[in-house]
Amino acid sequence: MAKKKPPRNNDAPRQNDLTGSLRSLPGSELERARLFLNMAGVMILALDNSGRVAMINRRGCEILGGESEQILGVNWFDHFIPEPRRAQVQRVFQGIVWEKQKSHEYLEGPVLTLQGEQRLIAWHNAVIRDDSGEIIGTLSSGEDVTEIRRAEEELRESRQLYQAFINANRDMIFVKDEHFRYLVANNALVEFFNRPLEDVLERTDFEMMEISAANRCRESDQRALNTNAVVVTEENVGQRIFETTKFTLMLKGDRVGIGGIIRDITERRHGEEERERLREQMALAQKMESVGRLAGGVAHDFNSTLSRIMRHAETALETMDPADPLHTELKEIRRSARRSADLTRQLLAFARKQTSMPRKLNLNDTVGGMLRMLEQLLGDHVQLCWQPGQQVWPVHIDPAQVDQILTNLCINARDAISGKGRVTIETKNLAVENEQLNLHAGFLPGEFIRLSVSDNGCGMDRETLAKVFEPFFSTKETKATPGLGLSTVYGIVKQNGGFIHAYSEPGRGSAFHINLPRHVDQPSAIRPTPVLETDSEKRETILVVEDEPAILKLGQRMLQELGYHVLTAGTPEKAIQVSSACSGPIDLLIVDIILPGMDGCELAAELIRQRPGSRVLFMSGYSENIIHKYSGLENKSRFIQKPFTIRELAASVQEALKNADPRS
Repeated sequence: MAKKKPPRNNDAPRQNDLTGSLRSLPGSELERARLFLNMAGVMILALDNSGRVAMINRRGCEILGGESEQILGVNWFDHFIPEPRRAQVQRVFQGIVWEKQKSHEYLEGPVLTLQGEQRLIAWHNAVIRDDSGEIIGTLSSGEDVTEIRRAEEELRESRQLYQAFINANRDMIFVKDEHFRYLVANNALVEFFNRPLEDVLERTDFEMMEISAANRCRESDQRALNTNAVVVTEENVGQRIFETTKFTLMLKGDRVGIGGIIRDITERRHGEEERERLREQMALAQKMESVGRLAGGVAHDFNSTLSRIMRHAETALETMDPADPLHTELKEIRRSARRSADLTRQLLAFARKQTSMPRKLNLNDTVGGMLRMLEQLLGDHVQLCWQPGQQVWPVHIDPAQVDQILTNLCINARDAISGKGRVTIETKNLAVENEQLNLHAGFLPGEFIRLSVSDNGCGMDRETLAKVFEPFFSTKETKATPGLGLSTVYGIVKQNGGFIHAYSEPGRGSAFHINLPRHVDQPSAIRPTPVLETDSEKRETILVVEDEPAILKLGQRMLQELGYHVLTAGTPEKAIQVSSACSGPIDLLIVDIILPGMDGCELAAELIRQRPGSRVLFMSGYSENIIHKYSGLENKSRFIQKPFTIRELAASVQEALKNADPRS
């Protein structure tokens, strides 16, 4: 059957329109143009300003299913655009030729063939202008992507079925590329990582796990990749036992990746271990009974000796003049004996598997009673600085555990100092707000009493700091140290519902912040949270210099909420540029002490030379005294220690702005 030819538009074309322009070409040039266009593998289509087809190549005729005589001169929109989209597409076309809107350089849309079939075309479009610059039509190249998009849709459906299948599996299933980045992860694995799927894909284990665990995963990945063999490993994660099977598989582009299945085998292993556990229980019970008897005997004899020491000390104190220099020494002997008795009881509690005996304590009093002992522990070459906080809240903890915490931290601080140095012990109240939880892993919300021990010793790099609380990890060369000091401190803090935060840099010392929950005797009435003062009228300008982007952003938001105009800089060089570019006054400089390339004190001095009227507020994760030791800030009185709440920041900023001397 002959194909029906669409009715031709009878409007006679003008010589200055696109059709007339094409006809005006010399015959040889027109033939060459047709030859080139017919060689193209895509549709070439020219429309005049009225939407008539002025030119179409051979590939275009093939796509539309007709001859050029059937297509030339007809209205493109009436015959080749599906009716639901016709009016919209025609409006866009008219807007382009009338120069009311720009041409879409690329778009995809359906066309109708002469047989009524729809094909999806990917268009690249341009306008055609005459010699005077007037638009006389459009020129488009169109590629038939119908089959490509159909194949893509089928592939998408196939992937969805595949993903649904692996997501229904309770085992954790994954695929990694040759760089050990996750390409596929099922729901079980995503739930294990406790993060959205998009935060798992394209990431490595080092971005989602602790370094030690990521190293173990990388080692088994590498082994499977190098040996092209199936690698099976077992690992304990918390209370669960997982068996991981890894194997190589081919990826797109002849690349080799890693496939894996992680199965929870806890119940199976527990069943296998139950018989062994029963056999060991009797031996363990007998062993602990022997240890308990030994500890009890030693403790009994030791406590008897301590009792005599305490009794003789008390007798001497009663008969000695309080003004006698030995009176203070005897009181210290009595205090040390009582502390030793507490430690002996702690040994008994461990041997008999008894719990500790916490009680309500004031940390200032407890630490103050240990100072003489700690000074002797640190030695003559290390100065001990004690800075008790004002009106610190009470805590609920075994006093012997406080002894253990300070003893272990002071020993580590002493060993980190070569030559003369200083150890600072501080206490303060701390309220942890939700904003800080996003910046510091392990922090807990609520009210705490912070006990900080900082030193100006050799410090630690990030890799060492990440492992410092692991049992048996030690940086000391001698094998006589078991590496249990800091892990003991960590365990005590966790046992008492607190958290610990360490801060250190090589060559700048270390700071350990012990945070213990505030103890409240009786549930107090709920009081409304104090409202922060925010004044939309105050527009003091503050320049914040901080090299940690997250903390810089948080500080900027806090200050803006308080009504200040805030400038920020991530490096000393940027801070100097910002200061130089600012035409108005900068009322306050908030500067981190530890910055790349320039000490915070040096930066502040440089900025003060530029702006003598500016005031300074320093901030750092170290204690104020340790910072003074490093940076020559002995005369600086404006300092805030990280992490801080918005209330602490507001108070420090207000105090700094009231200070008339910017260098104080």
